[in-house]
Amino acid sequence: MPAKPQKPPRRLPGVADARTSRRQIPKNSAAVQKFKATPHRYRFQRAQSPSMIEVLNENSYVMAEYSERTGSVKWRRVVAASERDQIENWLKVHYPTA
Repeated sequence: MPAKPQKPPRRLPGVADARTSRRQIPKNSAAVQKFKATPHRYRFQRAQSPSMIEVLNENSYVMAEYSERTGSVKWRRVVAASERDQIENWLKVHYPTA
């Protein structure tokens, strides 16, 4: 019996050669837009201590604490830098320092 002809490997968008592991994804692709960090993934609530705002993620883990008094953010968990910037800017706009 003759062997079945193999299909050529499927090419992924942004991959120049199937043998290379370098993938270049355009910045405006759907994948980048889907995983873009937004503050709406987080909740903001007042802590029991005065003038403190807690930043909680979708699973109600405390990610950071923001002091209205000093305007500083104390991060408790690892968060991507782009998310940190967005959250810190959002906090400064919505909870200005006293």
